[in-house]
Amino acid sequence: MKHKSLYALLAVLVLLSMIMAACAPAATPAPAETQAPAATEEPAMTEEPAMTEEPAMTEEPAMTEEPAMTEEAMGPHVLWTKELRQAVAASIDREVIVDRVFEGRNTPAYHMVPPGYPYATEPFLDKYGVRDLELARQLLTDAGYSEENPFTFTLWYPPEHYGTTTADVVQVLKEQMEETGMMQVELQSQNWAEYVDSFVAGELPFFILGWFPDFVDPENWLTPFASCLASPDNGIFYCNEEMDSLLQQAAASADPAEREQLYQQIGDLYAEEVPTIPMFWEPEFITTDEVNSLDPQDAYSTHDWEILKNTGLPLMNYTPGTADLVPGAAADFPTVSEDGKSYTFTIREGLEFADGTPVTAQTYVDSWDRLNTLEGQVSGLIQAYVESVEATGDLTVVYHLKDSYGFFPALSATAPFIPANPNDYPADEIDQFPEKIDGLGPYTMVSYVPGEQMELAANPNYALDDTAIIPNVIIRYYADPTTLSNAVESGEVDIAWRTVGPVEATRLMDVEGLTVTKIDAPALRYLAFNHEFMVDGQ
Repeated sequence: MKHKSLYALLAVLVLLSMIMAACAPAATPAPAETQAPAATEEPAMTEEPAMTEEPAMTEEPAMTEEPAMTEEAMGPHVLWTKELRQAVAASIDREVIVDRVFEGRNTPAYHMVPPGYPYATEPFLDKYGVRDLELARQLLTDAGYSEENPFTFTLWYPPEHYGTTTADVVQVLKEQMEETGMMQVELQSQNWAEYVDSFVAGELPFFILGWFPDFVDPENWLTPFASCLASPDNGIFYCNEEMDSLLQQAAASADPAEREQLYQQIGDLYAEEVPTIPMFWEPEFITTDEVNSLDPQDAYSTHDWEILKNTGLPLMNYTPGTADLVPGAAADFPTVSEDGKSYTFTIREGLEFADGTPVTAQTYVDSWDRLNTLEGQVSGLIQAYVESVEATGDLTVVYHLKDSYGFFPALSATAPFIPANPNDYPADEIDQFPEKIDGLGPYTMVSYVPGEQMELAANPNYALDDTAIIPNVIIRYYADPTTLSNAVESGEVDIAWRTVGPVEATRLMDVEGLTVTKIDAPALRYLAFNHEFMVDGQ
């Protein structure tokens, strides 16, 4: 904040003091909270009767309408204060969203951790109730906003990625926030691929996202959004030392009672700090996804992970249709050091990429170095837990962790633990759209036309027993759920996966000869703040 130099005339000083104390902020509350005390804390001036009774000076309209002073005093500043995030949280009614948009098919979410998970609580319900419009108004008033001077911001969303209902969801959100009388919301949209690049780059101030767990533990519903290291990967850029400490303690603890207590504290702090706002749980039907990145050290979306898991092989894997871990590229389950901080994997003997390139322990060290150096979208997920990786033999690789994490075998089943074929991916840069993928999985990617089609072919060098039954798979991409559902109904495609959305899926249930499978996986829709988004003082 810039400070004005003292004027020679005491009358002008007093007048400036009075104006600065009375004026509301033009954009955000931070300047109002810091500027007003500076003006009102001059007792000698505010108690000068001769000056405060001077009508010619106090009635000067040019002075009271001077915007340049307020803007100059503000300067660039962070958009989202805690009070403003809390105001948004208090203004939202999830029950209404679920009823109006989804006709009760979805479930309101009052925490990032799903109900039924160990240590799940409902801190947003505890703090804000179903909705607290008066609290929202009070927070906005305290921040210096009013009906005449509303807080104005933009809410971004992908119009088709989560089904055709997303536009309806953001419209209801806009209505609810504007019902405070002190918020004005502009709605903006981008197609999914551009949308991902935008929020990861920190270009979106406030946006809607969905989340599916990377592994089954409460930790994975919190750290990706609320840790200093991982939250930038999701465009959130939230950092709080107290939250980091609590998350670390909870992740490392093996004592259920201790974890329960810690996750209660984390939930309470989460509702207080509002890194993100959980909205509702949605069952997964079949989406109109598109590729954002097919680089295993960068990709961080469900669709891209599924492609990578069919063209690659992580250290650990899952028995299809279950949550049962089995060895993948590893020959067996890892051995764990006495302190729980080192996991040793033995790589399968004779393992080769699809082009015949041999895979050794050093391949995994190189992939870790690549992830750690290039800082792709998914890097924080692994860096939050892994300290270093070393090859102690031709086929022996050791992961040294930052603490003891019992869920690490499940983490090693995620896409970042798929080694990158050096013939497909350069060591010094991310390749989001490789021309081919000769990996370790049951399929190779032989061609890809962005936004149109991808072709997979069976991998002749696949090492496991579950070899590809279908020799060639063509994946077609559709721009919207309606077009995709029509293609399913007409027989143009054999299988549709990831989200035609509840409206289209419900319609397809009545089409003879079609089978629609509803997966009751905990798919979360939430609102994300960019905690470092800067705006000018105007």
